[in-house]
Amino acid sequence: MFLCLADARSSLARKNPLGAIAAFRAAFPAGAPVILLIKLQESGADRAAAASIRAECAADTRIRLLDQKLPPDAHWRLLASCDALVSLHRGEGFGLAIAEAMVLGKPVIATAWSGNLDFMAPDAALHVPARLAPVRDPSARYAPIEGAFWAEPDLIAAAAAMRQIVADSALRARLSAAGPHAIAAHNARPLPLND
Repeated sequence: MFLCLADARSSLARKNPLGAIAAFRAAFPAGAPVILLIKLQESGADRAAAASIRAECAADTRIRLLDQKLPPDAHWRLLASCDALVSLHRGEGFGLAIAEAMVLGKPVIATAWSGNLDFMAPDAALHVPARLAPVRDPSARYAPIEGAFWAEPDLIAAAAAMRQIVADSALRARLSAAGPHAIAAHNARPLPLND
């Protein structure tokens, strides 16, 4: 089971669960024994995007939708229950869900762009290449700014990474072992001091 998390308050276009759905469909033929769980939160903050996501989920029985806010313990149980986390975001500040999954030893597939690269070492997660594009957020959470860019992840590469996670148990084991160490190493770094 792949898990994709998105909070509408921070822009569903930026979190890009539709990208995860497209990559999942490209990765696996109908009937393949795989599941993609899309976990939305605060979907009322972007009703149009949430409706598009609901329609895409309804079109494929392997794609499930959980649209509710979870208390912290249930959130951690959900992360612990998945086999891999997918984040085909267009931009992140830190990438908390990615870090949480890595702490739990879950393989991660994520866009190779933004704050998550501070801790998402190449040997600890699968990096999805991306091209930069002007920010276009239909929800207007992020207003257009001259020269502002975010990432458009390569969905073909993401689909290949998903297939790799399913097919390669040694890779899953390596990523599961490396994730917690990458987060621990990142958090152990001394903070730079300003003179």
